[in-house]
Amino acid sequence: CIFVIMNKDIELICRIKHLIEENGYNANSFSKKVDIDPGNLRKKLKGEYGITNKDIFKISKYMPLQMSIS
Repeated sequence: CIFVIMNKDIELICRIKHLIEENGYNANSFSKKVDIDPGNLRKKLKGEYGITNKDIFKISKYMPLQMSIS
């Protein structure tokens, strides 16, 4: 399978990965913190699934994060 990742998604994935690393989490512990299924989050971080507005809301609710969506 070939996955096409939109530029917006690449930026979001990079920001989320940075946030995870910066706060000393791994993908599993971060997913639990922000209430996103761990398997889905891993696939989203690989670009296999898209990042949804609901994901951004959950992350911003639990983590200090500044993301712009255009």
